[in-house]
Amino acid sequence: MRQGPSFSGMALPTRLPARFTLAHGLMILTGLLTFVLVNSALADRRETATVYLATERAVAGQPMTPVAAQVALDTPGLELFATRAQLEEMVLARSLPAGQPIMSSDLVKGGDVRFRTIALPVDSYQITGLALDRNDRVDVVGFDGDDTPLYLATDLVVEATSSASSEGLGGLSDTYITVRVNDVQALQLSKGQLNGPLQLVRSTGAAPITEILMGAAPEVVDESAGVEAP
Repeated sequence: MRQGPSFSGMALPTRLPARFTLAHGLMILTGLLTFVLVNSALADRRETATVYLATERAVAGQPMTPVAAQVALDTPGLELFATRAQLEEMVLARSLPAGQPIMSSDLVKGGDVRFRTIALPVDSYQITGLALDRNDRVDVVGFDGDDTPLYLATDLVVEATSSASSEGLGGLSDTYITVRVNDVQALQLSKGQLNGPLQLVRSTGAAPITEILMGAAPEVVDESAGVEAP
């Protein structure tokens, strides 16, 4: 008769694993809580800077109360953002959409805005086709009384464009572009609209051109010298 395997040579464990007690649970919970608190403290110690965002009432020429926001201290271009002192002493040079960061270049001293803005009616395909956006540059081509095309104004800074085309009475497109002008340019553009539609030429980054102004002989503008050459 065969006998089963003998366990006489094997040593059986003499101690059973310790039971999981409430004390063990408290130790684990304490460790997890410490980990969370340490990470939270480290996150709070990260260096940040305060920047200011425009509100819905960020209107050109008016003081405003901005919304403060925190950004990392190593944010690129942080020195270009407006400071609290600048916001208290200056006004906006241009209207800003709500939520947009306010830059130092958006501010001027009260009464020191050196340009005006005018809205020009243009076909929507011009805005879309030229991919115009704020701070682009455009030349405006129109017609004189003899239907001769000429430049009404050149190198105008784009302040805004209509967001989308909307159909008005008679199917006319209600799209526009808003540009910075001086007093003379405002009159030239207004007079030019009487003779027909306006055509935009994107000139962002382009070299100076020969200006042909309404009622004036061609002049070459040397922008680097800041004077007009005959």
